[in-house]
Amino acid sequence: MHIIFKYSLNEEIKEYIELLRHYSQYKNLRSVVKSPFPIICLFINNQKYCSFAENLWRSYESATNRAFNELNFHLEKDVIKCYLHGISSEGWINFEKYDIHARILENASNRDLVDTIIHELMHLALDKEEGNFEDREDLVEKYMKDSIIKQLFQSTKM
Repeated sequence: MHIIFKYSLNEEIKEYIELLRHYSQYKNLRSVVKSPFPIICLFINNQKYCSFAENLWRSYESATNRAFNELNFHLEKDVIKCYLHGISSEGWINFEKYDIHARILENASNRDLVDTIIHELMHLALDKEEGNFEDREDLVEKYMKDSIIKQLFQSTKM
């Protein structure tokens, strides 16, 4: 799989509206950024953030591909778009467009971003919107903690 990192003000605004409309669903998530200020920062510096994410991901791409092959995880597309955001939860998926979304913050660790990308890729590989949210999250978290994916993080320097 290959990931293309993109920024879209339209996607950012759509997510911000979604966050405001359904805040009761977001408030129980692990970390949610609801301030609109990161939207401005990311809009102004989107090329810098996309380049950063691209360079960071390149150091994990081949190991992630190997891990997915060993786990027999298959994605429908070889190229996945990853939209970067400054708001909302850490990551989410658009199954209809078969793309992922990841929040990127200036003060977050590199591992947070890579972890989010792998987590969302696993959702694409594992579930097709079946089961409830908690079941799907539990399944992905199980693989993140108890599989070759965990070894990926241990063997690769951030």
